[in-house]
Order: sequence, then structure tokens, then C-alpha cells
Amino acid sequence: QIEPRIARLTMQVAPVANADAYTATENTLLVLNGAGATMNKVGGDNPADRNLISGNNSWGVIAANGANDNEVAGNYIGIRATGTSALGNGNGGVTLCATCPSNSVGTAVTGNVISGHAPGVGVQVDGTLSDVVGNLIGTNASGAGAIPNTTGVAVTAAVPPRPKIRPRCAASL
Repeated sequence: QIEPRIARLTMQVAPVANADAYTATENTLLVLNGAGATMNKVGGDNPADRNLISGNNSWGVIAANGANDNEVAGNYIGIRATGTSALGNGNGGVTLCATCPSNSVGTAVTGNVISGHAPGVGVQVDGTLSDVVGNLIGTNASGAGAIPNTTGVAVTAAVPPRPKIRPRCAASL
């Protein structure tokens, strides 16, 4: 029996916005679920590829049940489309489960802005071999102002190899 798989998929999801763009409205909750959720790209290197993943009751992005080799890059997660204020998700920005190896939140070229999750976690990594690279976490889109998360990055992967965490800027707001 051949298990169905998603070949390389690039997702850009149009946000559901309120007229005032300030009221939290559940919009794009993204779940990468199961071993068939592999080699997906959520967002991209160009601003036109950006997703607005904000205002959800739970997490913005969830990788669960063996999702692997996925990339989430170039998105606004937990902030408004203007990039200047919070519209956090209920639990946090991105969570990678313990059975979800080799996922990337941001790349050396293009990171996400993951902010505004208070209470909440910017990125929670339970899986091994995953990377959190090049993101602005707890800042506005320019990196010049604070939009805090309660916790920026939580790493709970208990067994090696642990995830690589590399910030975009050395300074913390």
C-alpha cells in the first residue's frame, strides 16, 4: 500500500481580516500533520509570499504526528499585517512536536517575525534536528521595537541531537 504524500508544496494563505484590522479574528491556523506532511514550504523568500498567521485561539503553526522536513519562513506570526503591533495566537507562534524531526522555522536567508504571544511562547521545539534560524522573535517587523512573547523560544527536546537555535540579531529587546 502506498501512503499518500504531499510533494513540495508552497503555501500562501490569505488572512481573514476585520475591517479595523485590530480585533483578533481566528484566521490562518496551519497544521502540518502526520508523516505525509513532508517537504512543505509555508511562506517564502519574497514579501509577496508572506502569510499572516495571527489571532488564532491555539497555535499559529503546529507540526504534529511525524511531520518532517518542512520549512516555515518569511511569515508574520502573532503580529498584524503592518508589522508594528501584536495580534497573538492563544498558545504561541510555532510548535514542533517530539515526533517531528528536521523542520525549519526560518532560514539563513529569510526568517519569520514571531511576536505578540503574551501569554504564550514564540517557538516551542520538542522535536530533534529542527532549526530555528534567522527569525525576529519578540520584536516588530523592523527589529527596532519590542512586541514581546512571554517566552521567546522553549526547547524541550530531551534527546540529542537537539535543535539549532540561531538568532537573526544578537541583541535582545
